[in-house]
Amino acid sequence: MSSNQLLQVVGISLIIISFVMVGYVVYVVATNAEKMHEPNLMTVISPHTHMVQILFGDGRVGLNKVFYLPSNIVIPQGDTVKWINDDTVSHTVTAARFNSGLIWPQGSTYGLSSYSHKFDTSGTYSYFCQIHPYMSGVVLTNIDKP
Repeated sequence: MSSNQLLQVVGISLIIISFVMVGYVVYVVATNAEKMHEPNLMTVISPHTHMVQILFGDGRVGLNKVFYLPSNIVIPQGDTVKWINDDTVSHTVTAARFNSGLIWPQGSTYGLSSYSHKFDTSGTYSYFCQIHPYMSGVVLTNIDKP
């Protein structure tokens, strides 16, 4: 085998190894990103406080199918709902009777990453994000779930 042929074999081998390594790295990163941003299915933080997550990727149109988790929640009158921002951008929780202002991403030094509201009156409370109006949810207090 000539030295040119040997160099070609080594070059092709290095290219193949590089493609395999890049594919593996992309797979590991994608798998870890999915696990890192899996929603927490626990919705009750304490006996009278319920959690709603603002999910990673909610600030990007088309990335998620559900934007607040849970998007509809039924709670007893007098209980509190706490929205926690697990996204990388700011959001709001805005309804006719309350407005969170900006809820900053986790770890932000600019402000809080959560917002709590106590529901003293029974009823249906529809809310949305002022920054991303395609995001919406409903809190039902003392209402039977359909």
